[in-house]
Amino acid sequence: MKEGSFLELVEYDPVSDMTIIVYSEPIPLFQPGGNWNYTNCTRPPSYQQLLEVIPNEAPMLQNSPTTQTACSNQVNTATFTLNDADLDTIDFQIASSNPALLAITNISVTNVDSIYTITYSGINNQTGATTLSFIAEDGYGGSINFSFLVNVVASPAIGVTQDLPTLTSQQNNASSYQWIDCSNITAIAGATNQSYTATSSGSYAVVINTGACSDTSQCVDVTILEIDKSGLQSSIMIFPNPTSGLITILQNNSTETEIEIHNIIGRLIYKTRIAKQQATVDLSKEAKGVYFVKTTDHNRNVTNRKIIIQ
Repeated sequence: MKEGSFLELVEYDPVSDMTIIVYSEPIPLFQPGGNWNYTNCTRPPSYQQLLEVIPNEAPMLQNSPTTQTACSNQVNTATFTLNDADLDTIDFQIASSNPALLAITNISVTNVDSIYTITYSGINNQTGATTLSFIAEDGYGGSINFSFLVNVVASPAIGVTQDLPTLTSQQNNASSYQWIDCSNITAIAGATNQSYTATSSGSYAVVINTGACSDTSQCVDVTILEIDKSGLQSSIMIFPNPTSGLITILQNNSTETEIEIHNIIGRLIYKTRIAKQQATVDLSKEAKGVYFVKTTDHNRNVTNRKIIIQ
């Protein structure tokens, strides 16, 4: 070893295949005058370092998603298997050939061990096709890529038209309908048509299947007003009907009677008690349409009348 030799610590970068000096220190072999000291000649310090360079293992794709059919405005998923012997963190670059239909901001990739899940959703109930492309990189030069086609089809219309007590799904010609009781999320036996007529007060929804997609409507509250239990409809008169807003309620005696008025969806809009033969109710601020007037006398006899505001 000659004067001016150095102890060097190096680091090997397998990506660029380069050796980088990270530390360097001179090794003193001679006295300052440059002559050997044979009397006190000692061996200079020496160092040995074992460097083990392990080649990077590129990630390997075991399988990738095939063509997918996705429902618009719904969360959809696809899975694939990717193995990486080095257990490197995998980063993904994602592209969509039709970002107006399926934007990359609506796409994410998660994993549990080697099983990866792609989660994605469409935009604004649009339909069409797009190709999703993925590049998986391990950060050390290893990468794989794959792509698959996504056909986005329309989700079912989940609106419900109300003509109480009948509810009608706004989705025509579905493969199947199933009305459910929202109080316990159970299917109603036999309620498999586009329309359902409730037989009791409650909250109801419909599960709609169009073949490719399935969805459920919001729950709709239905109030079934009681019918006359006493046969005394003639004891209560309500006029005029139709009305522009003011109605007169006339009973054949002066006993106390409770009056409730509900709108077409069953919401209580007016309630009072009268203890005279005639009372006037002002409904002029209510919307035009059908209303139900329920009267209950002191004997709990009930009458129910329909009126129209126009």
